[in-house]
Amino acid sequence: MCQLLGVNRSLVYRKPSDRPERARFYRELTFEIASVLGVHPGYGCRRVRRQLAKQGVDCGFKSVSRAMKEAGLQRKRKRPSPKTSDGKGRGNYPNLLKEGAVIDRPGSVWVADITYIGLPGGFAYLACILDVYLRKIVGRAMSMRIDGKLTLAALKDALARMTPGPGWIHHSDRGSQYLSEDYVKLMLAAGGRISCSDKASPEDNAFMESFFKTLKAEEVWLEEYESVRQADQSINRFIGYYNADRMHSSLNYLSPEEFERGLKENDQP
Repeated sequence: MCQLLGVNRSLVYRKPSDRPERARFYRELTFEIASVLGVHPGYGCRRVRRQLAKQGVDCGFKSVSRAMKEAGLQRKRKRPSPKTSDGKGRGNYPNLLKEGAVIDRPGSVWVADITYIGLPGGFAYLACILDVYLRKIVGRAMSMRIDGKLTLAALKDALARMTPGPGWIHHSDRGSQYLSEDYVKLMLAAGGRISCSDKASPEDNAFMESFFKTLKAEEVWLEEYESVRQADQSINRFIGYYNADRMHSSLNYLSPEEFERGLKENDQP
């Protein structure tokens, strides 16, 4: 970044006598950051810096953080959410993730959960299924009703898009939406094993919680949806972006689909 702007790196750390150069540096840096956020509106300082590096812009994390703070480009914070699980599912299923499940390939573990989407006068509900190894959303469905039809639609969507591996695990909370007769029947027919979070332990589904946090911060709280149809279309676009383009720290700052392509290329003879 400093070379690009014709500014010596040490200017960023000099005293007030160098303020004109520092001011120019931060103006130009803010412009570069705004360009990144135009494509990736939910990125925080860490991912903005990584994206700038991908584009050949050399700059430190502290400089990016300061520029974003002073320009008011930081992400919005979390809002309160309604309850999305009733904890009334039948069956006494174990938590296979806590029992040392091996997650060593795509399609080995899917996690599922529901979140709310605020609308004028109420809420819509979004059910998602995430492949843990790829950190990729493989199934989704939205409805104004939080019931078994919602989660079943998400599972059908996932199974239509991806075939899980032998002995795969399906992990969810103990809500009745995930342990209904129709849902369990479809899951078992696809060769799945049932895993459920411990009661009063939402952190057991941390992978999906992390995705929902990203979804809210980078999409939902940046928009004002007027209808469930508008919300569904907008969130569907975000999920496409999340899978194809958004960097993921646990995947060495690749997107899920970039990571998946790399796996397939490495498997070729």
